[in-house]
Amino acid sequence: MYTIYEMENMFEIGRTLEVKIRAGELDDDIDSKELFSFALKCATEFEYEYPDSDDYYADLDEFVERKIKEELK
Repeated sequence: MYTIYEMENMFEIGRTLEVKIRAGELDDDIDSKELFSFALKCATEFEYEYPDSDDYYADLDEFVERKIKEELK
């Protein structure tokens, strides 16, 4: 089971990935299952690392950018 916070993270991360693919910042040939797994992993890790974020969207964006550079590029 996932918390509502993890599910919200998953949604926002998915939106970020879609924007990056459409903008040509990520390869559009990355397997969708790989992207789903990546987003799910990031969603749970973000909650662990930022349990009480004061600036949710900025923190999430920074976190996802870092994870993309580490794992998808």
